[in-house]
Amino acid sequence: MGLCLFSCKETEKMRPKMEASIITNEKKEFSKQISEKEDVNRKENVIITDSLMWKELKTIEGKYTATTCDKSRFSIELEGKGKRIGYKIFDKHKIFASGRVNVIQKGNKDEFQITMGAIGAMVKKDTLVVQNYGNSMNAFDHFGECPDKYLQFIK
Repeated sequence: MGLCLFSCKETEKMRPKMEASIITNEKKEFSKQISEKEDVNRKENVIITDSLMWKELKTIEGKYTATTCDKSRFSIELEGKGKRIGYKIFDKHKIFASGRVNVIQKGNKDEFQITMGAIGAMVKKDTLVVQNYGNSMNAFDHFGECPDKYLQFIK
């Protein structure tokens, strides 16, 4: 007769699935960290800014709607405020997130990477593309009611 003892150390915690209406302080902190960093390791032309020229501002500004998700339930409005851009994310007509957009412009003048809180997106011409959910190693879910991995919001 012997005694067997097992000990396990918890190294990773599973995050609960978030509803679309919850925006946490952690997401806001992530946004602040991204906006102030410069990319010095890359050799391509990268501009990280929170102010844009008038022409660039007008390119990004507008209301984008996810037409493939639940009868256009979700939309994102990007609005110029001086030389900065603010955002509002709508669930039908209810605003469930708002704040300031952080913009990363690469060499291509028509393509912008933006962050809205913890939501990252790419804007090209009249389309805003958001990765809706992650994987088992990087679990997140922005628009839980939408089954698509990538959501296209059309202006």
